[in-house]
Amino acid sequence: MYGVQIAFKDFVASRGIWGSKWVGFDHFERFFNSFYFTRLLLNTLALSAYQTLLFPLPIILALSLNEVKNRFFKRFSQTLTYAPHFVSLVVVVGMLFAFLDPRTGLINHVVGLFGAGPIQFMQDPGWFRHLYVWSGIWQSLGWSTIIYLAALAGVNPELHQAAEVDGASRIQRIWHVNVPAIMPTVVVLFILDFGK
Repeated sequence: MYGVQIAFKDFVASRGIWGSKWVGFDHFERFFNSFYFTRLLLNTLALSAYQTLLFPLPIILALSLNEVKNRFFKRFSQTLTYAPHFVSLVVVVGMLFAFLDPRTGLINHVVGLFGAGPIQFMQDPGWFRHLYVWSGIWQSLGWSTIIYLAALAGVNPELHQAAEVDGASRIQRIWHVNVPAIMPTVVVLFILDFGK
C-alpha cells in the first residue's frame, strides 16, 4: 500500500515518495481524458471477454483426462499440457517468435505446404488478441487442469457406481456426478481468473 501513493504524487526518484509533490487526481484525470482511453478500455474488455469464453478449456481437458484408461497416454498427455506452466514467460514468447517466424517458423512452413504464402503473425495487429489469449491459455492450461483433476480425484466412486447401476451412460455420469462435484473449484478458479 505504501507504493500506491506514487499514483497521487509527481514522483521523482531522487526525492523519494515522501519528498515528491502531491498532485492528487491529476494523473487519473489526464489518463481518463487521454485520446487513447476509450481504445485502451475497449481492448481490455475485449481481451477479458475473449479469455472468459475460453475458461472451460481446462475443465474439458481435466474431464477428458480423468476418463482416459491407458496409463501411458494419460501420463504423456498430462506432461505435455503441464510443461508450459513451468516455462518462463520469456521462453514462451521466444517459442512463439520461433514458431511464427515468416521465413523459418513451423506454422508458416505448414501453411507453405498447402501452397499459401507466409503469414506475418507478429507484424499484423489483427493477430495480437489471438496470440495473446491463446499463448496465455497454452501456458496456464496445465496448471488449471491439475487443480480440476485433484478435485475430480475427490469424487466418491460410490456415486459413479450408483449412477451406473441406475443405467447412466459415461457422458451422463460425467455430467451429473463429476461436473457438480468440481463446481466449487470451478467457481473459485473463475473468480481468480477473472481477477487477472
